[in-house]
Amino acid sequence: MKEMEENGKGQHLDEENEKGPHCNNVLGLKNEALFISMFICNIFQFSSYSLMGPLFPWVATDKGVNFTIQGLIFASYAFTSIISAPVVKNIMPYMEVKHFFMFGVLFTSIGVISFGFYGFFEDRNTFIICCFASRIMTAFGVVAAKQASFLTVTLTWPDDIAFRLGIMEAAIPIGLMIGPSFAGLAQIVDYYLPFLVNGLLPVLPGAVAAVLMTTPKLDPKQSLSIINLIRIPGVTIMSIVVILCFCSFIMMEPTLSHHLRFYGLPLYLIGFIFLIQPTCYSLASPIVGKICQWIKPKLLLIIIGSYGMALSYVFFGQSALHDSDYQHIWPTLVSLAGAGAFWSFAMIPSYDRFIVYALSAELQISDATVLSAIGSLFWMMMSAGK
Repeated sequence: MKEMEENGKGQHLDEENEKGPHCNNVLGLKNEALFISMFICNIFQFSSYSLMGPLFPWVATDKGVNFTIQGLIFASYAFTSIISAPVVKNIMPYMEVKHFFMFGVLFTSIGVISFGFYGFFEDRNTFIICCFASRIMTAFGVVAAKQASFLTVTLTWPDDIAFRLGIMEAAIPIGLMIGPSFAGLAQIVDYYLPFLVNGLLPVLPGAVAAVLMTTPKLDPKQSLSIINLIRIPGVTIMSIVVILCFCSFIMMEPTLSHHLRFYGLPLYLIGFIFLIQPTCYSLASPIVGKICQWIKPKLLLIIIGSYGMALSYVFFGQSALHDSDYQHIWPTLVSLAGAGAFWSFAMIPSYDRFIVYALSAELQISDATVLSAIGSLFWMMMSAGK
């Protein structure tokens, strides 16, 4: 942990001593600009994930693509995220972290933009192959940029990891919520326009973040395999926690719409109800990150979050606690809001626990290498839960 603090918090000490007393303020502003740029970039990278939901199915159906293939194209994103995480971990040491981050941003943008132009393809098989290739490119780019940002946050703010990651995590549901809003651009020009706009938006903040990054390059001679990392008992337990938390959160997507039909709600209200859970997670994440600064036993927060999610789902809809003719929807709304808020209690402190357990194992390699492997494992567990 000491080495991590030296690499992160103290990586600019020599520069500060040379440049005078105002260097701290300048460095602080520079780091905040870096953080804001990464945050904005994350929003638009994850909006690309949800953008295809309202647009792709009707285009694919017009080209004769059946629902099974459409589902596989959707699923290829999560599958690629899982298998590419260790690949990204092994490639990163051979590039500067800022270059690797920008590579991920550009790779994502190319994948998103190209996806929008496949609507011009008339041949069904060509359309399917290109859609798979585009989703794989997008997922690989997001994983690369996300792991570089994980490493940058943990090394730049070693004493403030939970709070910073809490804010960064808020970018994910924000992106997932605003992604479908780009779909309206298709009515202005054509199918490709939303993907073109969404693909270009993260490039500028990504470039600003890359310029401001001073994260040290990893040593390619040092490595830590995911298998060896996950064998650490504490890391194993936290990996299971992350998978289960994401499973319980994502399980609402395929079931919630069918459940809400019981109340006879119009489609636009069902859409708004889908936003409750990610919105509450987004709002609670920075707050939980701040709480992590005050409460040292962060396992307590994870336990509170896990049991809170379970308790929230007990009140979801037509449960044994309600009469068979119970018609009120408010318990379902409270359940979704509570599950989203408590999910942040379970997830935000977990990354800090990964770091503590991994560094306490004394693996005889640099802390930066360990942190890079943790970022890969954490992303794999998130994707597996999805």
